[in-house]
Amino acid sequence: MRSVAVSKRLRSALSVGADMAFNDCISEIEAAAGRKFSDDEMIELQEALQRRIKLAQAEATLASSDEVIMGVAKDLAAQIKRAAFIEKRNAALALRKGAELYDFVKTNFANDLGQGLKAATVGTNLVRDGSRFSAAAQQKELLVRYMGGFLTDLERAGVLPLLKDGSLDLEMSRALFAIDGPNAAPYKGPVEAKRAADILHKYQEVIRKNYNDAGADIRKEAGYIVKQSHDSDKIRTAGFDEWKKVILNELNMTRTFADGRDPDKALQEVYNNIISGVHLKASDEITGFKGGTMNLGKKASAERILHFKDADSWFRYHTQFGVGSLMDAALRQMETSAQNIGLMRKFGPNPRDTYNRVAARLVQETKDPEVKGRLADDLRRGRMLANYMDELDGTTRIPSNSVLAKIAGEVRAVQTMSKLGGALLASFNDLVTTAAELNYQNGGGIFTNLNETIREAVKGKNRAETREIHESIGVLFEGLAGGIAHRFDPADNTAGLTTRMMQLFFKANGLQWWTENTKAAAIRAFSYNAAFHATKTFDALPKDFSRVISLYGIDAGKWDIIRSLPQKMADGRNYLTPEGIDDAPDSVIESYLTARDRKATPYAVREMREEIKSQFRTFFSDRGTFAVLEADAQTRALLNQGTDPGSPFGVIARFVTQFKSYPTAFAQKVVAREIYGRGSDTLKQAMKNTNGEMLALGQMFVWSTIFGYGALQIKEMAKGREPRVPETLEDYRKLVQASMLQGGGLGIYGDFLFGEMKNRYGQTPVSNLLGPTFGTINDVADLYGRVKNGDDIAGNAVRVILNNTPFYNLFYTKPVMDYLFVYQMQEAINPGYLRRMEERIQKENNSSFIFPPSQYAQ
Repeated sequence: MRSVAVSKRLRSALSVGADMAFNDCISEIEAAAGRKFSDDEMIELQEALQRRIKLAQAEATLASSDEVIMGVAKDLAAQIKRAAFIEKRNAALALRKGAELYDFVKTNFANDLGQGLKAATVGTNLVRDGSRFSAAAQQKELLVRYMGGFLTDLERAGVLPLLKDGSLDLEMSRALFAIDGPNAAPYKGPVEAKRAADILHKYQEVIRKNYNDAGADIRKEAGYIVKQSHDSDKIRTAGFDEWKKVILNELNMTRTFADGRDPDKALQEVYNNIISGVHLKASDEITGFKGGTMNLGKKASAERILHFKDADSWFRYHTQFGVGSLMDAALRQMETSAQNIGLMRKFGPNPRDTYNRVAARLVQETKDPEVKGRLADDLRRGRMLANYMDELDGTTRIPSNSVLAKIAGEVRAVQTMSKLGGALLASFNDLVTTAAELNYQNGGGIFTNLNETIREAVKGKNRAETREIHESIGVLFEGLAGGIAHRFDPADNTAGLTTRMMQLFFKANGLQWWTENTKAAAIRAFSYNAAFHATKTFDALPKDFSRVISLYGIDAGKWDIIRSLPQKMADGRNYLTPEGIDDAPDSVIESYLTARDRKATPYAVREMREEIKSQFRTFFSDRGTFAVLEADAQTRALLNQGTDPGSPFGVIARFVTQFKSYPTAFAQKVVAREIYGRGSDTLKQAMKNTNGEMLALGQMFVWSTIFGYGALQIKEMAKGREPRVPETLEDYRKLVQASMLQGGGLGIYGDFLFGEMKNRYGQTPVSNLLGPTFGTINDVADLYGRVKNGDDIAGNAVRVILNNTPFYNLFYTKPVMDYLFVYQMQEAINPGYLRRMEERIQKENNSSFIFPPSQYAQ
């Protein structure tokens, strides 16, 4: 029985004079909970009621104290009742996701449990049902769906340029605030702002519903604009007093401090969380979520701590202390949401808890001591299985030292913009990797599929018919979102001016155009092939195609649903896209569930429809990364080694691995796919099997070498030199090796593997293996050594400066700058320098300049 003291305390706290109001209040809440509360729970309840009553009284929503209390009690009772339901639902969801993970690993990877956990987190090339439908692949698919759809809709509405330049930010904030603001007047500003706000709100609602289906309980928020960002560096520089002064003028004090907290103390806590890099903690009120490790459902459902007066107040704060533009904030929110929802869909509302419980069970059940020890070791922090989860949940993107992370990111950005001016010329091998992927899906050899690749590529991505196909599939053009850089550097992107400079750079060097067109061509080819096979049942499909779609969990029943979808026509060809899955009759989904002894409830039908759509969309988005290579979670886990961008080791790791993501992805995706992607579990099996592993691998390397040779010669001509013409057997060996390495994705790193970097640039192979930043440090150290020895360093100093100047090395501007200015300057500073350079290049590469610099620098 409840103590008299607690009852009196509750009456006093609620300012209730009548026992009837008090008893009715408590009865209402306990009836919703379905049980009596303990004294401790009653005290917590008191605090929650106080906060809500103060807010209700301040907003003058009810007339009397009794009415306020009963209104708040009913509202809290409804929340408690819903929280109880959500808690039970999520407990069941967590158990189900854990059982699915356990069954997936034990059924498909009984002989290698670690490989099964890898498949569930980042995917594997081993042929198993669902082995590519990983958490990482689902995160990628959701990102493409949210961001690609959002940007496409903005572009179609004609407002994308206005959002990108930030000119609509304030008006769009006002339009967003008015959508769900109960006291906000209808928005009457520029029609473009309203149009853009409606599009963003549409995707915010999609994300909110996806969160809730995955285990969150997010309600609509009055006056919601976007998830608030805080620039910790700006706030730290301003200091607490200045930051507090600014934010107090912008906050809705009644809503923000309705719980009676002291504003100074509350804001001090918020300030400390921001500058320390700790995310704002969830509200302590009842949310219906429990769990030891990070609970994404609870985190996503948390109420906002800071409430602004209106859109103008939000905008003023964001301009002064936020990160980026409104569009930057919207895209960042979509990226975070895709990350969280992808994890929740795979592992439940508390992903790490589910993953850890299943992993511990697998270790415990393993009988072989050696295997058990190896699996347990792989799960330790800092080992690969742990690193995969750190990449998936964003742990490796939260800097322990934000200042150090920012400085390092700026340095890497400068290296990127001063070293990759000719990246387009090294990217023609994307045609080969795309053809190899089509060969993996459909057979026919790389040459035949190379023709198909080129045929789709020449169509471009901006024709009306092809654009419609892209929109139906959900192709994300990274240039719109500024994401091209991760093809060569998976490290954390910087914000603000540097990010905009990087976007401009990759547009200027042609890589944005090339990547977007080639990827679009690849995905259209996948869609065309799917349409071509749509007349066949799963059992009648070519084994290559049935094998690849089974990697994403698409079985015979799901394929029947997919192949019945309406097809789109473009250029006289049919394309099968995921667009029509939402319109598929419930009856076909119900039949699929019934055939598998599953109850066809409305929730089950909706969930299965989303699963099929996600699997088919993931097929396109994931295979696209095999065609036009880019770093994924597996690549980042290997390169980052579980470190964060602000730790000393994390900074060093990102410097060392800069530009190495592409060759790493080539090995992980292209080479591993050819070896393990046709049914072999080991290299030895692949060499013995007759499924085409070695033939496909051989074809791919032959064509890669041919295209690598072409890229090398184009690079030579872009430098103003004649093509390399081998004369001796040693010349042929060097040229073939360089072509293989260039075509194999190593790019500039192929040079120093054979010692040529040292001769060309004065650097050692070790300094280049350590990345461009340490290579530059080596250059500076070399200059210092020459100064101590009394040598002339002017010529070399010019070279070091130019090699680290952003935009100077663009393949079409560098030759012009060299002949107009640089060669004359180098010759004037160091007479005879150009003649010696020409002789060295002739000796090392058997190549000469078309227009010798020494003749034009007189």
